[in-house]
Amino acid sequence: MDPKEYYDLLIEYDLATEEEINLVVYINGWDCETLDSIVEARTGYQNIEDYYKYQHIYKGVSSE
Repeated sequence: MDPKEYYDLLIEYDLATEEEINLVVYINGWDCETLDSIVEARTGYQNIEDYYKYQHIYKGVSSE
């Protein structure tokens, strides 16, 4: 997943506001690892895929 798509998902699922994401990205850089840190801080899940899987939002991720 590219960072722009990830950014949009964070906003869509109300995990962070645009301003919050922009601040974190400005400090830590524009990449998926930075966006993962937002998911982990907000939800306790390591990344958006884990959030999907355990919150049953996205059915395309296997539940292995």
